[in-house]
Amino acid sequence: MWQRIIKPKNALALVRKDAAIMIKDSEAVDQLVDKSIELIHNEPELIKLSVNIQKLAEKDSADRIAVEVMKLIS
Repeated sequence: MWQRIIKPKNALALVRKDAAIMIKDSEAVDQLVDKSIELIHNEPELIKLSVNIQKLAEKDSADRIAVEVMKLIS
């Protein structure tokens, strides 16, 4: 159940930062393919989403996670 809460919150956080678009699960069957095709043909929107999601990327996240795991093991 917690996944049904967390996933929409994560998606909404990205949407608010213009880094993603969101389609509700209840609308996916009717809208997902059409919205995807529409987005593929909208280069300015693709560029905007790409630039904004890159801004949110965590640099060296794998290394930082490994360091934290090693701290827990020690």
